[in-house]
Amino acid sequence: MGERTHLSAIRNHSKEYPQEGIIFIQKEGVFVIETSLGEVNNELGYDLDLENEDWKQYEGVAARERMASSANHRDKYDQRLEAIQQRWYKQLANELEKKAKDKGWQHIYLVGEQELISEFEKHMTFRNRSIIHKNYTRFSAKEIVSHVLASKTV
Repeated sequence: MGERTHLSAIRNHSKEYPQEGIIFIQKEGVFVIETSLGEVNNELGYDLDLENEDWKQYEGVAARERMASSANHRDKYDQRLEAIQQRWYKQLANELEKKAKDKGWQHIYLVGEQELISEFEKHMTFRNRSIIHKNYTRFSAKEIVSHVLASKTV
């Protein structure tokens, strides 16, 4: 009977904290956190490489470090970035939706500035998603997960 109680508790936790994805959208990059049970499972970062007009993927701690440093190089790329951003958001949205399906994400949170989320969201078909208009640039992945999950109880 004790084993059944533990299994029941695990199932309840799984319902309370399903596999989810947090997609933090910035002008020159996207930071993705895979989470379940309120914990960070994986971190991925995608920087827009304007020279090659493609996304570069970073995984783990390097993903977060790249996101923090990329904020300093915006000014000279703004015009070029806006011209190709929509095309790359479409490509990345498709890639992340495939990842969501493969990983069994039950929910996606789109986080960032309203204008950027609106552009990115145009390319998504994943229905179970929420939008959070906050800038978490200076937050760790664990802090982002805590804030995002806290926002769904409000």
